[in-house]
Amino acid sequence: MTEFAKNNPIKSRFWAEVDDLNLLQAALLTFGIEPFSLDDYWHHTGERVTLDDLPSDFLLRIEALRSSIRTNTLRANALNYDDHMRIDENETRIKTDDFVAWCNAKRLPHNIPGRTVPQTTKWPWGDYETDLLRMLASAAEEWWSTYDPASPATAPTNQEVKDWLVGQGVSDRIAESMATILRADGLATGPRRP
Repeated sequence: MTEFAKNNPIKSRFWAEVDDLNLLQAALLTFGIEPFSLDDYWHHTGERVTLDDLPSDFLLRIEALRSSIRTNTLRANALNYDDHMRIDENETRIKTDDFVAWCNAKRLPHNIPGRTVPQTTKWPWGDYETDLLRMLASAAEEWWSTYDPASPATAPTNQEVKDWLVGQGVSDRIAESMATILRADGLATGPRRP
C-alpha cells in the first residue's frame, strides 16, 4: 500500500448514501482510499496525485471496471468516452448498488461503510446450481470478462476455453460444448485480428 493510500482511508459516510459514482471513485473505494482525498491533496499542496501515489494495480482496476461495462456485466448510468476513445473514468457513472454487487461478484472489497446489496440469483432459473454450471460461470469470468466487442483480438478462442475447462477436470466433450455456449454471438471464426 502506498503512503498516500495509508494516509487517506475512507472517512465519509457520504458513500453509503450516494446513488451513483464515477469509475475513478469506484476504483479508489476498492482500495480503501477516500475519493475526496485527491481533491483535498490538490487544494492543500497545489499538486495532483500521481499514479506513483496510488496502488500499483490501480490502472488495472479502472480497466476491469471499463471491461465490465463493455461486456454488460456492469451497467453504466452515464457512458462517456475520453479523447482516446476509452470509457472515461471521470464522466462514466454507475449505480452504487451495481458497484457493490460487482465487487461482491469479483470478491473485491467495496469499502463503503454500511452499504450492502441483497444477493440476487445467479441463473435465470433461480438458485439451482451444479458443478458444471459453476464451471461454466467460472469459464465465463476467466475468459470472457475482458472481451471487448470493438476489439475482436480480445476474444479467446474456443480451443483456449476448452483446454482451460479440461484442465479444471471437465470432460473433453462437455468442455467443447461449454466453449461454444460461451462464445460471443457474431464473432468470426479463425485468427483474432485487432
